[in-house]
Amino acid sequence: YVMTPEFGAASQLEKIDMLDFADLVAINKFDRKGAEDALRDVRKQMQRNREAFTESSDSMPA
Repeated sequence: YVMTPEFGAASQLEKIDMLDFADLVAINKFDRKGAEDALRDVRKQMQRNREAFTESSDSMPA
């Protein structure tokens, strides 16, 4: 699944069903402002979706 840093608020990630099925999430246009925040938010949401609370969010495939 490919997304840009401008996906919206972190709460919007809960509505993106593809995060449940994606093997990998790529943040396109990573040189843009907010890309690091987007990466953090995507990793945290993937961690919640996978109920992988014992794993580090940095280990999520994004």
